[in-house]
Parts: sequence; structure tokens; C-alpha cells
Amino acid sequence: MGPGRPGHRGRPGAQRSDVQAVVRLAAELGAPVVPRGAGTGLSGGANAVDRCIVVDLSRMDAILEIDPENLVCIVQPGIVNND
Repeated sequence: MGPGRPGHRGRPGAQRSDVQAVVRLAAELGAPVVPRGAGTGLSGGANAVDRCIVVDLSRMDAILEIDPENLVCIVQPGIVNND
């Protein structure tokens, strides 16, 4: 089975409320949502399905927390590994 054909692409701003607005619209339309982070393709998770809305999250590129003691970093989905 090959990749689907997305119906729309959303590119919200960097705020959580921007993404929520796109997801609410998708729910009203009954359209599946496929999130797309920085576009590196390392996880292979941004596979479109027919009539979906691909939500580009690349503007959400903040590092939220770094915990050096536990070697944990909390980031938004638009972060690239080298950031």
C-alpha cells in the first residue's frame, strides 16, 4: 500500500492554541490529522492518509527543558537533532 493523498496542509504558528485550532477544524471536517515535525524523516511517522490534514509543526521549535542530571530534554516537535 502506497502513501495516501493529503487533502490539506496546515502550518500553524508556534503556539499550542494555533495547533489546537487546526485540530478542531479537522474534527469538524471529519478529516484525519497527520502531524509532521521538523521533516527529518528519522522516525517515519508523517505518512499521509487519503483526505487527511498534514499539520506542519516545524514552527514549534523550542527547547522547553533540559535536565542534565537525568539526561532528559523536553522539546517541541519542530526541533532538529542538531539544535
